[in-house]
Amino acid sequence: MDENSFSNPTKVVPVKSDLSNAAEQMQVTLAPRSFSSFDLALAQSKLVAEM
Repeated sequence: MDENSFSNPTKVVPVKSDLSNAAEQMQVTLAPRSFSSFDLALAQSKLVAEM
């Protein structure tokens, strides 16, 4: 298993990449045992606009 250590503190680091063609509904393939976060700047939803 990959993990950071005092001798190699940057073995596991965050990777940032663009998500092309972002949409309200989409399918993505995620790497096993990974942490994924999506920051999507989509059109404001009607529910949020009414607040």
